Amino acid sequence: MTTVRATRVDLSMFSAFDPAAISIKPRLLCSSSGPTKVGKTDFALRTSPGPVWHIIMDPNAEEIHKRVVAQTGRADLHYMKLDFSKRLKQVDAAQQWTQVMAATDAALQHGSGTLVYDTGTELYQLIRLAQFGKLSEVKPFHYGPVNAILKDLLRSLYDSNLNVIFLHKMRKEYINDKATGLWEPDCWGDMPFEVQTNIEHSYQEASETEPGRFLIYVR
Repeated sequence: MTTVRATRVDLSMFSAFDPAAISIKPRLLCSSSGPTKVGKTDFALRTSPGPVWHIIMDPNAEEIHKRVVAQTGRADLHYMKLDFSKRLKQVDAAQQWTQVMAATDAALQHGSGTLVYDTGTELYQLIRLAQFGKLSEVKPFHYGPVNAILKDLLRSLYDSNLNVIFLHKMRKEYINDKATGLWEPDCWGDMPFEVQTNIEHSYQEASETEPGRFLIYVR
């Protein structure tokens, strides 16, 4: 038979702990994913608290940005465009990554509003090109530095009061090298778990009785 004895705890050890925080940062970090033409960029630019800092790597996003400005009259939408390509040389990718981080730092120094990465898909490709010079034939155990850089980025964003939206394209889902027939966000594998919420966009085609509708599912 086991005898359990009460143990006296030295409460002085708790003096090394910080008291529980009573304030909550008024911001949200989210991943926003969906196929093309379902309103991901449009939704981010129209609904996000300003000022909005829009980092463009998708070639179609600049036109959407200008259209939203024209239609809404918002004067607090700002953007920086990169000529991203999957064929970038490693040195050019490293230079573009430096530009992305400089734009991120500028938004962080401002301290309010919303930072939009358009898209997080290209962002992940860019950092891999900057680190490896290629997007394929890289062993999983080589991804340590890439994972560390992205975790550091997320940590700095969490420490700020900025809202942050990572827009993501979609890719076919594979399990054991076999296509499942489903789609999943084309992003860094840890992204859905590192952000505070995940948004999925879709479009419901019009019927004889109902108009077409843009749909959003929040996880």
